[in-house]
Amino acid sequence: MTKGWGRPFEASIKVDGRTLVALRDAGEYIAALPPKVHNAPEWLAAMEALLLVVERGDPTMFVRTGFMRALNRHYLPAFNPKGKEKEPHWGRRKLKRDQ
Repeated sequence: MTKGWGRPFEASIKVDGRTLVALRDAGEYIAALPPKVHNAPEWLAAMEALLLVVERGDPTMFVRTGFMRALNRHYLPAFNPKGKEKEPHWGRRKLKRDQ
């Protein structure tokens, strides 16, 4: 695998009207964040993944995953205690044997 800041992502990241295509773009985006956001644990993990990928030549998917987790750090999915997406169908057909 190749190393370096010029390596492209397998799939680009779209954020704030920008398209991040290479590792350098992701590094510049993180460096431009305000200090309070920049020092959040999710962004620190994304930066660590970015540096490991640049230095060791690991797959760029590690950076993409960390970056997306940091971008969506405040998203909390709604809790569904039933564990299903759909509501149950109460008007089920009765079988012949149950009549």
